[in-house]
Amino acid sequence: MYGKLSILEQCLDEYYEAKLLNSKRINIIEKSILEIIKNDFKDIIFFDESNKIEKIDSYLCELKESQIRTGLHIFGSRQKFINEINLIISIARVPTSKRSGIIQYIASNLNLDLDPWTNNYDQVLSDNDKEIISNYSKDNINNFRRALEFIENQAKYLIYHYFYKDHITLNELRILENKKILLLFNVDKKHKDFFNLIHKEIFEPIVTSTIN
Repeated sequence: MYGKLSILEQCLDEYYEAKLLNSKRINIIEKSILEIIKNDFKDIIFFDESNKIEKIDSYLCELKESQIRTGLHIFGSRQKFINEINLIISIARVPTSKRSGIIQYIASNLNLDLDPWTNNYDQVLSDNDKEIISNYSKDNINNFRRALEFIENQAKYLIYHYFYKDHITLNELRILENKKILLLFNVDKKHKDFFNLIHKEIFEPIVTSTIN
């Protein structure tokens, strides 16, 4: 996210933080968000007056999920490693007959209630999910958008850990390292099998396409 979208996302995060703390600032932040929408996001239409903030958050979540993060993959030319990882994530998100999507897989193994493979971005994060995620993150993650962002960051780091870490160092991904998540996804052979499948199905064809 960048520019006005980044400002909107920051305001939404401040809103949910204030809501969590029962802060008096919540009304001021809400007015600021609605003012931003009025001035810069005229494509957002409210059909009723209820749950405006939740609808804005859902809009932002859908926008983030639909963005093309890496651009087109050019055969014969290997991308920067971070873009290559983002491309792998974009492809691995999609479930196949042989495996779950990578975001689904992580959510399932964390025993989360949320459905990350969805077009329903109005999902409300359950108390169970909030409690589970709080065991893995120091951030106050209390809505679906931020939960999805957290899971995706873990997916990025796990791809880096399994496929790249022994050969290169990417500081922008090293900061995502979550020792609890890493421990969870290293103890059981089924996780290594899952990532080996992604390696064979996605990583190898992407890398070898630059050689042929």
